[in-house]
Amino acid sequence: MKKYAALALALVMGLGMVACGDTGSSDTKDTTTKAGDTTTAASNEDKPDDAAADETTTTEAPAEPLNENVVHKEFKNTVLNITANFDVANIEGFETTEATQTEDAYRASGSFTYPDPEYYAAAISASYNVRILSAKHAEAIVNKDLDYKNYEKVDIGSAYDTYEWVEDGSYGKRINIIFVGGDYLDGKYILEAQFIPQLESGKQEDVDLIVDTFAKSLKLEADDSGLKSGDTFQIGTGEGITCKNKATVAGKDVDMEQKIYMNCNSISAQTSFVADGIGYDFYTYTVDGMDHFGVTGGGEYADCTFAGKPGKIKISSGVGNITVDADIQVDDNHCLHMSLDSDSALSEGELGDAVKLGEKIADMLSEDNKEATQELFVGYINDIAASLIFPEGGIAEN
Repeated sequence: MKKYAALALALVMGLGMVACGDTGSSDTKDTTTKAGDTTTAASNEDKPDDAAADETTTTEAPAEPLNENVVHKEFKNTVLNITANFDVANIEGFETTEATQTEDAYRASGSFTYPDPEYYAAAISASYNVRILSAKHAEAIVNKDLDYKNYEKVDIGSAYDTYEWVEDGSYGKRINIIFVGGDYLDGKYILEAQFIPQLESGKQEDVDLIVDTFAKSLKLEADDSGLKSGDTFQIGTGEGITCKNKATVAGKDVDMEQKIYMNCNSISAQTSFVADGIGYDFYTYTVDGMDHFGVTGGGEYADCTFAGKPGKIKISSGVGNITVDADIQVDDNHCLHMSLDSDSALSEGELGDAVKLGEKIADMLSEDNKEATQELFVGYINDIAASLIFPEGGIAEN
């Protein structure tokens, strides 16, 4: 009898457990919340209302933290008033070391390294320069032309248009990057950087972290307004030479324009004018030492005078045009290079006009007219040079 009673009791208990299990399953479908919410609700039952209200729970994944193990750097091109702010990543096992810093230059430059303590040499080096880019070269970067054929536009997290050229090196990838800032005169301002592993200890992942930190933190600012003042503007590379906004050439008033010289090495004074039916383009370019006075490009220069200062001039036949090279002595140690180019017969749209211009240029360059042509161009350049203002006492040496 006891045996049957035990079996009955076991049967009743089993049925009860099944019933409880079914009820629990049904309730879960209706009331289950996210794990975070359930935990918060349970813990808040034993807390005051204010404490419960202060607690918040989120199920979103935390944002990936930025690299915070860095050295903050501000670098300024003092000649052109361009400022770069960026972070230099610290790498475990290396001491981040600042190397060269040249801010008072037209192409201001700096660098930092990661010396390997075992070899007393840099395992990784990084260098940069802050400068301006002519309109011609700014276009060449976009079109992968001239010196920028190997650069590809990339997105590596920078706030600026970024162009990268990756080369294979002895110890890893050599990374060349150009960050293009905003407008500056008729061109752009840029920061160029290069990151190089130089020893086996300079791991690629460390180089990538350095590049990533630099690119994502970079901030560039520039102001070209200081290069202009009233009716004058600065030219050269900070030597204190200025140019008036107006000039009179061959009896006609022309505008003098401040532009970045085509090879980006200086700020130029430029103008265009027409004389005796031929169009001319004039521009200044670099300031040089007197050892380059009247010798640039070879050939024979003649002595002359521009704006009361000693000068040199060379006239030659270009590609269907006349090319004039001229130098003016600024002081005992410096000269300013200038150039003048005529219209080209090869670029004339109409054949008849091209022939006429070609014949006119040939006549001007003939032996019979060579002396008169030289005098003519000395006069044109002398008119323009009168708009140039040179610093009293000469150009200060850096």
